[in-house]
Amino acid sequence: MTAKEFYTWLAYYKERPFGELRADYRTALNTQTLISPYLKESKPLQDFVLNFGESLPSADELRNKLEGVQKWLAEK
Repeated sequence: MTAKEFYTWLAYYKERPFGELRADYRTALNTQTLISPYLKESKPLQDFVLNFGESLPSADELRNKLEGVQKWLAEK
């Protein structure tokens, strides 16, 4: 790839971002849109974006979260 081609792609990316981060934001927006009618208060988009900088939760933490979601769904 030449420098000229690199800068052309860089300019294109600035106008129309693509890639995994952009996909994460699209997924977060879809999730926010789908879950919003079921929330008492609206949540910012950033709450739905995956954060890969954090360490992964333990199996017990995941189990507790899943049980909480199942309980919440059972109440609906």
